[in-house]
Amino acid sequence: MLKPDCFAGEMSLEKANQFWNVQIESIVRGHLDKKDDKKSRHGRGFDPAVRRTIKFRDTGDHLLNDADYILRERTDIDADGNDASKPELTLKLRTTDLFVAADTPLPGTQKGADTEFEEDIAPLQVSVARPGSRCVSVAEPRSIRSRFSVSTTQSVPDGLAIDRLGDVLELYPTLLNNLMPTTIDEIRSDAALRSGPTISELVFKDAEVDLGEVDARFALTLWYFDAETAAPRVAEISFKCKVKDGYLPRGAAARALKLFIGMQDDLGDWVNFEEQSKTALALPQRG
Repeated sequence: MLKPDCFAGEMSLEKANQFWNVQIESIVRGHLDKKDDKKSRHGRGFDPAVRRTIKFRDTGDHLLNDADYILRERTDIDADGNDASKPELTLKLRTTDLFVAADTPLPGTQKGADTEFEEDIAPLQVSVARPGSRCVSVAEPRSIRSRFSVSTTQSVPDGLAIDRLGDVLELYPTLLNNLMPTTIDEIRSDAALRSGPTISELVFKDAEVDLGEVDARFALTLWYFDAETAAPRVAEISFKCKVKDGYLPRGAAARALKLFIGMQDDLGDWVNFEEQSKTALALPQRG
């Protein structure tokens, strides 16, 4: 999570790549070894932004979120601000337990439904309660914490509003059984779903760092709850890399860890120490 004010004003590809070439390149040069040809592992910059509209949904008592599920609806937007795709729905289970995530079935009912398993790595940090303010305390020395997720993305059928829990249970047929081992006393299919704020998402993707056997692909994500000319409400820099047959070679894994720790240390004034989760800001109000 980065300070949103650092990205105030109209956001352009040039501005995103200035952040990439100045801030991230210095971290790569300072923390990673050079390639065999003696060049830096810092690679190409971001592609032009992808624009989307996003909504997160849950019941009034946060039944899904309290069971570690997140429900997100996302639609691509063209340059004129019009829908450029059919809405996609993603249901994600995120947990600290590898085996729970790995053994949770989450198929979708729509053609082309895509299920992914991921390890999500984030800074090791906790929220600190202070009267009248929020603060995030980060581990010193810097470290990481892992969560594991299984998610399925599928298209929203025409005419389905996704305004009841039963609509979600219909699209994800194993969800009801998945929820039953929790402490939830009653699961009502007619429970109304609420929407969080409508989010305009701007994502600059596919900047690269060479980790050796694999590349890290970076994304700079900005969330606007108001006009895009104002400062975004959320700013986040992240990267991901694909494993090969369930395996990440040691050299690539070690570089990825050094890079992640280096970003925590060296981004300095860019880091947001008030909030640790962008999703928490996007959920509907409880109650």
